[in-house]
Amino acid sequence: MSKSRHHRRPKSRGGNGKPRNISHVCAKQHEAWHRLFGNMSPHQIATVINQVWLDPDFVFLVKRVGEP
Repeated sequence: MSKSRHHRRPKSRGGNGKPRNISHVCAKQHEAWHRLFGNMSPHQIATVINQVWLDPDFVFLVKRVGEP
């Protein structure tokens, strides 16, 4: 299975190439992520997941680390 480097915060949104920002994922999963979410923000991604993919009895939340 081929691995691919995924920027957790895209460079276009201020991300960098430091190890903390890189995940090594299956190339097919990486492609699927970008097809589904493109360059959306975490809040936009959560909205799509909640509206389209998740059981309506649940909610997917996004919280920035360190925020109350």
